[in-house]
Amino acid sequence: MTARPCAGCRSGSVPRTCSGASARATSQTASRRLTGWWTKGSRSTYNCITLTLRCNPELGDAETLAAAKRCIDKAHAEGVKVYMDTDPRIARREFFAKWPEDRQGIAAGTLAEPKDGVAAFTSVFKPSQDHMSWGSTDAYRPLAGRVAAAWAVKRRADGELDFATRRSVETSSATSVREWRETARGGFGHTDFSEVTVKGSATGLSADETLVVVTVADYLSIDVFSPHLIPFCRDLLVKYREVGADGGMRDEWGFIAEHNPDWRHFFFSPHFAAAYAKASGRDMLDDLPLMAYGRKGDAARS
Repeated sequence: MTARPCAGCRSGSVPRTCSGASARATSQTASRRLTGWWTKGSRSTYNCITLTLRCNPELGDAETLAAAKRCIDKAHAEGVKVYMDTDPRIARREFFAKWPEDRQGIAAGTLAEPKDGVAAFTSVFKPSQDHMSWGSTDAYRPLAGRVAAAWAVKRRADGELDFATRRSVETSSATSVREWRETARGGFGHTDFSEVTVKGSATGLSADETLVVVTVADYLSIDVFSPHLIPFCRDLLVKYREVGADGGMRDEWGFIAEHNPDWRHFFFSPHFAAAYAKASGRDMLDDLPLMAYGRKGDAARS
């Protein structure tokens, strides 16, 4: 891999520990690049490094593991320990091959005012990336969208929504997906992106009612509340222990980066909703509009 020493490495200000070995690879060059990042060797005073990848093939693939072993063996020969970043964000394809339904969802709250009893709405879900998806073949991109819940809610005299009056309504909707491809960051291969749009309407609303819709898009990202996530991460650690890694680490892992400017977006999944219900005794879909607009429609207090 190409060496990318961190600021501490370059300045020599980090005593005997380094987290600056960052690697990116395509399937054609993984083996060659992963062993080439070692540039300090015996000249370094560090006795421990962390190794984090931005690669295709993925973290758990045989080619990546074999290249990692050569890198780890070289480090050990220099008396340096290696702690492997086994972040599941760079093993998403392996995870979804086993549990394709355990995708992270994002829920969006949308308001629509009726005209002649009909209220139309549109929700757009955009892709995102972070430092762990650079070099991957896929951004954190939405794959499908749907209407999860919809209500007609009356407004008070001051114009605020009064959720005590809400009633469930049926909607008709359609979902479209736009896909495109870009050169991956760093120039290693390509990255696929997509954008999902959910459009729909509801009928039978009175003039003093507003349509409140919660739409959900499923993203190509692992559900943080999946019951399979911890065992999967444990298996990744075991794989790297078997090729000689001295330990594991994680760099800022959690919910995916979500850059939509509308703050009325929330993470959602069936597993998340089940955990929410267990902890609170409440229905997460029912509560999302209250989080977005407040019980009385007062967004400033919500």
